[in-house]
Amino acid sequence: MTYTGRHRLNDEGFSLIELIVVMSIGGTLALIGTFGFINYQRVSQQRGSSQELVSQLRNTSEHSISEGRTYCVDIDPTGRSYTTWRYACSPGNQVGGTRKTQSSKVTIATALTLPTPAPACPAGHSCLYFYPRGTAIPGTLTVTSTERPQIYTIHVEGLTARVYS
Repeated sequence: MTYTGRHRLNDEGFSLIELIVVMSIGGTLALIGTFGFINYQRVSQQRGSSQELVSQLRNTSEHSISEGRTYCVDIDPTGRSYTTWRYACSPGNQVGGTRKTQSSKVTIATALTLPTPAPACPAGHSCLYFYPRGTAIPGTLTVTSTERPQIYTIHVEGLTARVYS
């Protein structure tokens, strides 16, 4: 065998140490990528649910004004779904289907300032009304996740029915 420097001319393959180092680096990168993807998925589920709710509330407000009818958005007691109703939150007036949050770990909580007497709302539910004159029941909705400490807050102004986050 002929040697040139420290290696043989017919040296082929990798040593066990080189393979272990490359596999360790690859495993570390895969682990970082997996955690990054899982976090991205959790963030997008919560943010997407919040943005979808804001969009639905704004559309409901616009429909109420343009059609000259009262609309109600009913948040169910679990906080994982909501339904839009025409006139009042009662069977037979549903507009579209029931919308759910993008994950079972994402929930919606409400803090509404209800007038006296309070408008019709199923027991245990939270109902947000939009009126044809461009007003609404004022309140704050929060979108939370059991997997993240971040809280998205949505505000509904009473006098203008403005919805913002």
